[in-house]
Formats: sequence, C-alpha cells, structure tokens
Amino acid sequence: MDKTKARGLKEQFITFEIGTEIYGIELRDSKEIILPPEIKNVPNTGDDIIGVINLRGRVVPILNFKYILNVDTNTQSAKKNEKRIIITNIEGVLAGFVVDEMQGVINLDSDKAKTQDEEKRKEKHLKWISAEGDTLISIIDLRSVIESQKEVAYD
Repeated sequence: MDKTKARGLKEQFITFEIGTEIYGIELRDSKEIILPPEIKNVPNTGDDIIGVINLRGRVVPILNFKYILNVDTNTQSAKKNEKRIIITNIEGVLAGFVVDEMQGVINLDSDKAKTQDEEKRKEKHLKWISAEGDTLISIIDLRSVIESQKEVAYD
C-alpha cells in the first residue's frame, strides 16, 4: 500500500483501565474477554505472573500488567465485578491479563498519536499515547511484553 494512502487510517483498539490510567491494545491482538475465573498460583514465578487459568482445557498464563507497566498499586481498583481478563494471541503465544474495568472499542488515528521517545518513556512497553478529548490513552506494545516474558522464561 502506498504510504500516502496509509496516512490518516484509523485503527481499532480495545481500551480499559488499570489503576487510574486508561490503556489500549490493538483489537486484532485480542482473542476474547472473559470474566475472571479462579487464578491458580504457580510457585517460583516472578511478580510479572499472577498465575494460570484453565481456558477450555488450555493452560493460559495471566500476566501482572500492574507490575509490568509499573502502575501504582495503591490506587483504588474497580469493583471486583468490573474486572475482566483479556486473552491475547501474539505470534502463537496465548496469554491473558487482568484489567480493572473495560472502556470499549475505539478508533484512533495513528497520525495524531504522540510517539514515545525511547529516552523519555516512563514505561518501556508503550507504542504511543493518544489524546482523545481530555483523556490520554497509552497504547501497549503487546509484542514487546510477550518478548520480554520469553526472555525471562529462558534466562
């Protein structure tokens, strides 16, 4: 596709709250959104893994995005019944993460996004930040998160 035609295209993102911040992931990276089942702890895992769930016979690791994204854990979380788990499939790796509250699916114009300068980013797993009205939405780079988890697993 011609670069001039690609400019101004809107992409779809699932948005959600973790702590008091609003984040988003590309819609195409999500497999499903579920109510949180019982999460089983796994011994000798780091703070970046909450545990695992059984999803229709498949063991799915649940990542701790509050830890991975360095979200303040002292902030008020949503009511327990608002929490959801977003299941993702990145390059064949099935994983999930807990969000405090779903916001919805939105279209964002990547031309209006503010790309994060590597030296200025507070969070290394962000692609960019978008301003929608008075709201800032941090777009998570799930591939970066999954790659970092693979590195930890094989160290």
